[in-house]
Amino acid sequence: MTGSFFCTYLRAEIDQTLTDSLCNVLENTKDPAQKLPVLLHLSRLYWQTPEEVSYLKELVDLSTELDSLDYIYEGYSRLCRYYYNDSRLDSLTFMKNQLDSFCQLHSVTPPAYFQVRSLLCKHYQGILNYELAISEAFKLLNDAKKAQDDYGLMLAYQSIGFAYQAMNRDKDAVIAYRKGLDYLHKLKSNPVYEIQYISEMLPSFLDENLLEESQKILDHYSNLYQIVNKEYKARGIPYRSVWHLWLVNSYYAELYMKMGQFDKAGKYIKEADKYAVNSTEENMKYPYYRIKALYHLKTKDYQKALEEIDKGLDVEVQPNYLKLKIEILRADGQKANAIATYEDLFALDAQIKTEAFDRQISQLRLLNDLNDQEQQTFELQRQNDELAIQRQLVKMGMWISLLLLVLLSLLVCYFLHSNKLKNALQREKDSLVELEKQLQIAKEKAEETDRQKTAFIAKVSHEIRTPLNAIVGFSKLLGEEDDFYSEEEKLEFAGLIKSNFELLMAIVNNILDLSLLESGRVKPAIDAYDIVACCREVIEEIKHLILPEVRLTFIPPVEQYMLNTDKQRFKQILKNLLGNAAKFTRDGEIRLTFEIEPNLHQIRLSVTDTGCGIPIEKHPHIFDRFEKVNEFVQGAGLGLAISLLIAQLLKGSLFIDSTYTSGARFVFIHPIGLTNQ
Repeated sequence: MTGSFFCTYLRAEIDQTLTDSLCNVLENTKDPAQKLPVLLHLSRLYWQTPEEVSYLKELVDLSTELDSLDYIYEGYSRLCRYYYNDSRLDSLTFMKNQLDSFCQLHSVTPPAYFQVRSLLCKHYQGILNYELAISEAFKLLNDAKKAQDDYGLMLAYQSIGFAYQAMNRDKDAVIAYRKGLDYLHKLKSNPVYEIQYISEMLPSFLDENLLEESQKILDHYSNLYQIVNKEYKARGIPYRSVWHLWLVNSYYAELYMKMGQFDKAGKYIKEADKYAVNSTEENMKYPYYRIKALYHLKTKDYQKALEEIDKGLDVEVQPNYLKLKIEILRADGQKANAIATYEDLFALDAQIKTEAFDRQISQLRLLNDLNDQEQQTFELQRQNDELAIQRQLVKMGMWISLLLLVLLSLLVCYFLHSNKLKNALQREKDSLVELEKQLQIAKEKAEETDRQKTAFIAKVSHEIRTPLNAIVGFSKLLGEEDDFYSEEEKLEFAGLIKSNFELLMAIVNNILDLSLLESGRVKPAIDAYDIVACCREVIEEIKHLILPEVRLTFIPPVEQYMLNTDKQRFKQILKNLLGNAAKFTRDGEIRLTFEIEPNLHQIRLSVTDTGCGIPIEKHPHIFDRFEKVNEFVQGAGLGLAISLLIAQLLKGSLFIDSTYTSGARFVFIHPIGLTNQ
């Protein structure tokens, strides 16, 4: 009973004769234990109706009195399913917590334990709260791994795949669905549930163009439907999920479209139409309308394509549907309507992002409030403990202080007299030694300043001369007679002048930044920023510098992390490090990562590349001004020096990881809890 699968889509026919008979049996049964199966049977007959809730609550109460665990788990599981289908999160959460209490009390994890968590994941998915959906899915996975339960693992990977699919991370969804399918095959065969599972996973496999695998899954999908339909007929029950017929035909049509076989795709579209006409499950036709619209787009019947996509938008407005509509309008030459749909898409995207942001803020506030309460309780207990200890210490301290006071008074009298003479002589000696040290330091500083000034002027002159020569030279070429150079050559000269001008400005800006930072005139503007968003902004700004053969990757450990920092200076460090990596990496990968180290009150960011690397002998000087690994690579050699000064300004550090030998890796340590003080 408790080990069976359950599906939230099917509905049972209410047989009034059978229900009346069962109610009569229930009324005349004296033994409470014999009432349990009758109550369960009645609840099944009244599937997803208020009567079902009444019978299930009576089942739970009676089974709790009898300590009949299987019926307790079954009752709570079905109540949670009812509230999930009715979109009542509070009731769903309450029943889940009740079930958790029983499971913890008896140290068990029955199938109902995992079923309810799967429903919670799907609820969050349904209200577009992807953060909580994926969080709950991974909690479910951890619980299933601890319990080593194949059924729980199957549901966990299904929930993870479903969440990734909604987030348009189809590659990750495919991986999760495959793992879940492996566990599903280990369990006792249940075609009804497997049909539901396959119908969920197919869109991701098709979107990833896994055509051969998708065809095998579709063939299995079709066979399973025939098997289930025969089983239901043999039992005299109509299998009401006819929508699987037009759904499987729709997916076949999409498969053959991707294969370029439009004749076959058209035949399957017609087959899907036969079953869709009489179907009342309008919300299930969402993928059907999309696939039909895509088919008409490919066959250039734009009017029909628009009709189908509008039907899908009447069911639910999603960004993918709006994008497909824009593609159809552009293909049909309806630019004005395409622009209007773009505006709808932007508005929807902004709404989704705003709602996601508001949810995240609410969750952070809740976590902060809970943390404050726990902190206050802990602080109060700590203060009470300290007060008791201090009372004991005060008593001991009073006696010790009296004894020490007597001894100290005697010692003070002795030392005052002797130290009076010694101090006078020592002050004279110290003043002479200090004066000599100051003179020596002043001399060394003057010599070092003069040397640095000469080296700085020479370096700056050399770095500025190169772009200036290019600007002057190509400017002269542009001044030649009109017919001496072609328009293409003149445009090329102008581009070179522009790029050298930008290089010259970058050198000047770097020199100004270096001067301000070294003089201590820069004050950081500290505020709370999402560093994940900052990293992504920097990646967008520098990705044009990356060669086609190089992969630029950034996989944050969290979706968002608020850090007190100076956003402009923080991004300047990352831009310098990623820009350097781009200069010296011809193939392979550039990877930006960060780790949160709360025990050290810091975060650790690293930029790793597979470029030429930095010779070990240059490591001690790589952060010096104008220090360059390769003199023939464009740049003034100021980026790392500026980055080091900014890191120090932000109370952090910047260094090169000498243990990494497959290229170069720079590590930036930023403290947590930075303020403007």
